[in-house]
Amino acid sequence: MTAEGRFAFGVFRFDGRNGQLWRDGAEVKLTPRAAAVLHMLAVRAPEVVTKQELFARVWGGMAVGDDALTSCIQELRGAMGDDARRPAAIETRHRRGYRLMIPVVRIADRGGEAVLTDVPLAAVPEPTRLVGRSAELAELARVFDDARAGIRRVVFVTGEPGIGKSALADAFLEQLRTAHAAKIAHGQCLDHLPLIEALTRLARGPDGGP
Repeated sequence: MTAEGRFAFGVFRFDGRNGQLWRDGAEVKLTPRAAAVLHMLAVRAPEVVTKQELFARVWGGMAVGDDALTSCIQELRGAMGDDARRPAAIETRHRRGYRLMIPVVRIADRGGEAVLTDVPLAAVPEPTRLVGRSAELAELARVFDDARAGIRRVVFVTGEPGIGKSALADAFLEQLRTAHAAKIAHGQCLDHLPLIEALTRLARGPDGGP
């Protein structure tokens, strides 16, 4: 298990790969959007994460109002026992964005034991820009949220050759790699079943044992 995606700050432990937050050993439930916002704040701490970055990364660039982000911040403050008037966990930078005020360190596994490491957190790279496909990316993000909530989904991306189906899929997968903890399997319909190829590729990967 790598350190990427697992963080410790104050009395909290957060696993950005599955959106789980613990406070003093007890899990605190978060919605997928709020967990994605917290993941960005943790990765970038103590820097300010702008609203534009949060909208682009968490909502995939879809048109949403400030209320959607404000609701996630309020949920996080409620989960962390933070007071917006006297913040000790999440600071609001007026008209700019938000930042996590609590010092953040990564959690790594060494010899099967979880340990803290002071390795600096790297900034999340910008996702690939795909012009004119915000509605399609938003729909993929919506069904992905359903899947994370336990509702199974199968999505078909269809259209004429050359209109950008593969580019759309690649852009969405890039967003998943930067904003979520997701295992991505890839198979092609050639000489054998794509599902078998996808599972084979996962099994041959660096964490193929599990």
